[in-house]
Formats: sequence, C-alpha cells, structure tokens
Amino acid sequence: MTLYSVQQDSAQGGFRPRPDSPIGEELQQQCFDSADVLHKDRKSSQNKEASRRFQKNRAFAYELLQDAKNSPRFGGLNLDSRDLRAEAAGFARELEHVYSEMNRDLYAPNSAFELFETDTSPPAGKKYHTVQRIKHKGDAHYFRGDSSRRGNADVATTEKRFPIHPIVTTIRFDFFDALANNFMAMDLERELDEAASQVLMNFKNDKTFSGQDDLEIRGIFNYDWNPEGMASMDLEDSTNPEGIIQEVGQLFNRAYNESRQRFYPNRIIVPPSTKQVWKRTYRSAQSDKTVYDAIMENNERLESIETAHEMADYGPDGAKSMLMDRKGDRATISNVIPAPPSILEMQRTGFQIEIPMFMLDGGIIMRKPLNTYLIHWSE
Repeated sequence: MTLYSVQQDSAQGGFRPRPDSPIGEELQQQCFDSADVLHKDRKSSQNKEASRRFQKNRAFAYELLQDAKNSPRFGGLNLDSRDLRAEAAGFARELEHVYSEMNRDLYAPNSAFELFETDTSPPAGKKYHTVQRIKHKGDAHYFRGDSSRRGNADVATTEKRFPIHPIVTTIRFDFFDALANNFMAMDLERELDEAASQVLMNFKNDKTFSGQDDLEIRGIFNYDWNPEGMASMDLEDSTNPEGIIQEVGQLFNRAYNESRQRFYPNRIIVPPSTKQVWKRTYRSAQSDKTVYDAIMENNERLESIETAHEMADYGPDGAKSMLMDRKGDRATISNVIPAPPSILEMQRTGFQIEIPMFMLDGGIIMRKPLNTYLIHWSE
C-alpha cells in the first residue's frame, strides 16, 4: 500500500496537491476533492460540502493507516515508522524483495502407482474388462481289474466382469484471467493443466485402495476375491515385540501353507507409523536386533516391507491394515487404466474458456488373488 501526502498551503488555507506526487492532479482531485477546486469559490455551498468531505476522507485515511502501523501484524515492516501526522507514506512494493522462485504445495505420494503395476491393455472405448479363469479337476484310481472303476477329468471355467468408468474434471478460466496472467508472465493454462492432471491421478490413487461400490469399481479394500483377516493383536504394540514377530510371520506364511505352496506373497505393505515402530523397537533390552530385522530374517520369502499412508485410512471402523502381495508380478495386483489423463479441445462460450480432461478407470485386477492377503487390526 502506498499513500501520497498532500502539503498545506498556508496562504490560502486548506490543502493543495503535492507538485512532486507521482499521482496525477486529476486523480488527486477525484480522491481528495483537491484544493484547486475548493479554493475557487469557498463561499459556495457546493464547495463547502466538498471541503467537508475532503477533511473527513483525510482524517479517515489517517486513522486507518495509524491503526495499521501500530498493529503487531505489520511489525513496522510494511508502513513508515514515522508519525503519520507528518508527511507519512506507506512503503512501495518496490522496496520489498520478492524471491524469483515459486514455492509449490507438495502432494502426498500416489502410493498406488509406486507400489502396483499398471495394466493398459483394455482399449479406450470398452465398457468392461473381463477376467476368465480355468480350473482342472478330477480324480484317478489304481487299476484293480474292475473296468468300471475309472476316474474322470473335468475342466471348470468361470469369469468375472468389471466396468470401466471415466474420471473427469474441467479447466475453467475466462479471457480476462488469461490477459492478466499473460501480463504477469504466468502460464495460466499450463498451471491449470498440471493441476487437473494431478487431481485425476489423486482421485484414481484413492479409488485403487477404496474402490467405489455403487459403480462396482473394485479396489484393494473391496475386491471380491481378496482374502481378508484380523490380526489377533495390535501390530504397533511396542511392549510386545516377540508377539508382533510371531503374529506377522504366521500371517505372512498363511497363504503359502493353505494353498499347499502354490501361492505366496513376497512383500508386506503397512502404514508408515507401523514400520517406524518395528524399526525402533528392539526384541529385548539385550538384543541389538529390531522387530523389523527379525521379521525380515525369519521369513525366507519376504523380500521387502514397504509403506503406504492409505493403509492407515481405509480399514473398517478406523482399523489399520497390512497388505501382503507379490511385488513385480503384474498378475497379482494391477491398476487398470485404459486411457491416462487426456486433454480435449478447448471450448469457448463468450468470454468463458473450458478445457475438459478425463482418464479411464477399470479399478484394479487380481489374476492371482491368493498371492495377496489383507489384514486389519485395532489399537
């Protein structure tokens, strides 16, 4: 804010515009009922009223600036430290140092794209993607001389159909916004395009975990064939390190044992707070190994323990969750994205400009769901 002073004319009384003011005299007259107009005919009622308004506006401006100068919010940095009754003026913007770089807000990482594979095989335009399963079954017997006692072999097929839905958003601005941002040397359209792409990716990341039941979009927490269970204890209970080690080991090997070694995970995904507890909790006061070290050493098929903040948000009734899956196996968990964030033609209506953006989402797909196991627990 910049305030330009006026000087007192002792010969004629009242106030006249400062000759060295960078504001034109015409503008001063409009703002302050300039003394050049006031002194033409001081006796006319019209100019008496103008003089009264001038004094009132000047006093009002003084009070506002004095209050601002004394406010701790300003701290004497934005306004002159001299008494405003003198020739006080606010600092101009040119006296501030504005850093050239632009600080940007940081987004939480999109864990779904960092942890899981992406499947782009369904063509854009398809309304559904379908998983087909085939199962061989039958029985056999030893031959005992009885020609009627022979086993039978059979084939069973099943399929599951999943819908594909578009995720949409819109970039909106008007012609005058574009003019103003061009004047400021800011690429408004590019910034809005980046924001729209991030919005679409954030939305898809969220749905990879939660899904959308009313649209039959499947995520990790509502997938039809994903085995689920509850841990028997709080996996962040730092007072019971041996209990955590045994519980995690039993849960991690459950798929391997129950499937008779056909399926097994090689990775554990937990909330960041859980991994932090495991890495700072020692097995005992005499041990130099942490819970994390013991879990990694005791489970031969375990290759990594990774984190996702979403695992702390979507469990039932506020419970935290742990996912065990096969890292690097596209058939275990994949994000189905037939079309990545895409921009359409600009549309203009009058001075309003709109640019639609979309991406296609088929939820997630698990071709080998028994390689995964989802566990919940409460504190």
